[in-house]
Amino acid sequence: SAAFALDVAVEELFVNVCSYAYPDVTADGPGEVLVTCEYDAGIRALRVTLSDEGVPFDPLAHLEAVGEDPTVGLGIRLAARSVDRIAYERKGGRNVCTVTKGW
Repeated sequence: SAAFALDVAVEELFVNVCSYAYPDVTADGPGEVLVTCEYDAGIRALRVTLSDEGVPFDPLAHLEAVGEDPTVGLGIRLAARSVDRIAYERKGGRNVCTVTKGW
């Protein structure tokens, strides 16, 4: 169940990067996303980080903002509920989003 929950979160965040990070992407200049995974034996958890050089976007800012359309931010809320911890920072011109799930 932990692997499934982590998969849900990473997939939702990855799709957001693919859909919104690079609005001016072309076949000659595709956007990139770096996905890394590390195991922390001390807390028995996997930590997955998605990093891109796209448009600055803090997914955590959208957790509360649903506005008039309750489907806005649905994927981000699903991702956040699926993991133990989600963090975002803009670092060196990159969006860096990290999710952690233990078992």
